[in-house]
Amino acid sequence: MSGFGQASPILGAAAGGTFGIALALLNCFFGYQLKKVWIALGCFALGGALGAGLGALLFQGNPLAWAGVALLLGVVFACLSFKLYLGGIFVLCFMLGWVITLPFLKLYGGWGALVCVAAGLTLGVLGIKFARPVLILATAVGGGLSAGRALAEIAAAFLPEIALGAAWLAAGLALAALGAAYQFKHTKPGG
Repeated sequence: MSGFGQASPILGAAAGGTFGIALALLNCFFGYQLKKVWIALGCFALGGALGAGLGALLFQGNPLAWAGVALLLGVVFACLSFKLYLGGIFVLCFMLGWVITLPFLKLYGGWGALVCVAAGLTLGVLGIKFARPVLILATAVGGGLSAGRALAEIAAAFLPEIALGAAWLAAGLALAALGAAYQFKHTKPGG
């Protein structure tokens, strides 16, 4: 096999990881400013998932029809998120809480799912009560940890002999602290 053929999976992982890092850093440092975008995307995903389930029940054997229902409900939920701002904040914070605690799901199965749901509900309720600080901290931590993890995966792909261990966690927490500090400094309460 040629050198390019062997490097191709590594380069593909690096390209995907780079895109993931860019999104994670955007979330980490500008999550509060982009809250309406994240809320709309989160509500679109939630509506799309509900629509896919509903469409599959209503239109068995017709994937195009249930995909249409999924798309329609996704768009409706995204549009509603602008009208029902606090509902959108809850959905966004719930999803951020879920994502932040996702490693528990992988480690502990059913109990991990309970931790993810509890974290999502807690962050969702706190997000409604204290929108700015909760959104800043949730986006900074979620983005920082995601970026740290993606950086570690890229490093492991290029340097498999180096054991990164929990270095991704340290890098992620450092990015989270920097992102939170930046967002608190550069956003206004109520903005």
